[in-house]
Amino acid sequence: MMVKPKLLYFTYRGLENDSGYGIQFLSEVTELHQLGYAVHVLTCPNWRSARELAGRFTELRENFKANGIGFTVIPVYGEYRRLSRQLLNNMLVRFLRKLMKREGIDIVHAHGFDAGYLTERALRSSDIPMVLDLHGVYFWEKIYEKGRAVFNSRELVRARKLKQKMIDAADRVFCVSEYFRRYLSDTYFAPGDKVVLTPSGTHVKPLPEELERSEFRTRLGLTDKFVMVYAGSTHRWQKIDELFHLSSVMLGSLPDFHLLVFSRSKEQVEQIASEHSFPLSNLTVISLPHDQMHSHLAVADVGVLLRDDNLVNRAASPIKFAEYLAAGLPVILSDCIGDSGALARKKGVGFILSELTRSAYKKVAQHVRETDFSQELRVCCHDTAFQVYDWSIIMKTFEVQYQQLQTGEKEQL
Repeated sequence: MMVKPKLLYFTYRGLENDSGYGIQFLSEVTELHQLGYAVHVLTCPNWRSARELAGRFTELRENFKANGIGFTVIPVYGEYRRLSRQLLNNMLVRFLRKLMKREGIDIVHAHGFDAGYLTERALRSSDIPMVLDLHGVYFWEKIYEKGRAVFNSRELVRARKLKQKMIDAADRVFCVSEYFRRYLSDTYFAPGDKVVLTPSGTHVKPLPEELERSEFRTRLGLTDKFVMVYAGSTHRWQKIDELFHLSSVMLGSLPDFHLLVFSRSKEQVEQIASEHSFPLSNLTVISLPHDQMHSHLAVADVGVLLRDDNLVNRAASPIKFAEYLAAGLPVILSDCIGDSGALARKKGVGFILSELTRSAYKKVAQHVRETDFSQELRVCCHDTAFQVYDWSIIMKTFEVQYQQLQTGEKEQL
């Protein structure tokens, strides 16, 4: 039996809090460890974050240690001045080489631009394979698309050259959507046999029994309500204003409509609702940890996921779409979010918004009103999530790629 390779899992940022990126990264580490891989995690938080959130990193270190997972944290500072950033990068490259040698690393799995850049430098003249894991495009690529000059032309050219260099050097490039795969091919000439589709994953747990679901709904005062749920932050890109525009239209079409929001910003959500004249009697806002999300999402009838049509969202694979489906919920979603719209159409598990306008909201509200939200639909949503987004499915792709790289197969079979 082939010995599994030892992995260095490297992310420059992302473990400071329970962001979607952080949840995905830590889930991958956990899944790989359970599959028998030796994993060492490296992260480089901002010095201020490392100091202010010391408890967070202590907890991560203790959890990793208890499970036999290595963990190295290198707080960094002074990285926004060009000279200090060059010195910092040189230091990190030297450290990365020493860490790989000390830990006997067989494959480096680099998450994101900064980790990819440093890994590409550290692995020059090395036979250690590199997996470049790109969870999305970067803000400067979106800026370039919109034609706004936040970076000067020289900085944009340099950033693109660096990304091109790391894509060329990588033995595999993981990306989260088919649109992103095409973008990498068209923009960075990434060979099709190098780019691997690995969408954002989730643990697809069994659906709660109907009695349990009814009890949850009663406890939350949602009996006999049609419940639309939103789970997430109040950041502008989450389209919170449009959430309440849509909810107002839904309320006018469905008198028993109720909006359920899972967010840590309860007061802010309620303030936004008031600004949009949305009645607080039709709104429930709850804050809860991520590990309780599945059972609570299942009390709703439909999820909602709204985004602007731009490069970032077209290349994305939001965890929330997978989590809604896993909870048995069809999703009202913008038709510009990675592969979500195509999957929703194919499987009949969504209501597609062609644009974020009142007329589009009215059409969706009518479609929702005419839909039979049966147990059969809930099961269909759940099964779709399992077939596409469950970690057991996604990890099979990881394992195949690692095995090929371990045996020296630089191109996919």
